[in-house]
Order: sequence, then structure tokens, then C-alpha cells
Amino acid sequence: MISEMASKEPKPGTDIPAWRLCVNALLEKKASDIVALDVHGISSFADTFVIASGQSTRQVAALGEHLTRRLKEEGTVLLGVEGLK
Repeated sequence: MISEMASKEPKPGTDIPAWRLCVNALLEKKASDIVALDVHGISSFADTFVIASGQSTRQVAALGEHLTRRLKEEGTVLLGVEGLK
């Protein structure tokens, strides 16, 4: 399942938002239960909070590593990464 917000495709010719890059990267590695929550009104450092599930500890670690790698490839600045080790 992908949430309503996560299922919206960006318009052609526009920059892909970071949350969409996250969702795409998670889908590439078969994540499940992906939800993108709009938190821009309640958070001072984030606009969207992305949550996903995996089938095993190994898959969840692979999801985190893949997501980090894909975001860095796209030039996204990461404030921090937790839970991979």
C-alpha cells in the first residue's frame, strides 16, 4: 500500500521532491506499507516524514542503505542517518 500523497506523480519538467525520491527508492527494493506524511506545519526541519516496512531485518537494512545511496546520488543533503547498524 502506498499513501495518497505518495502515489501522486510529479508533473513533467518539475523537480522531483525528496519524499518522492524516497518512495521510489523504497519501491525499488520492494518495501511495503509506504506512507509519506506531510509534517511541514508541525516540524521546523522537515516537510515530509516517510515510513516503510520490510519483510526481515536484512531487508530493512538494505532499504536504509539503498535509500541513503540514492538520495546522495541525487544531491540531497542528509541531516543524519540512524538505525542502519
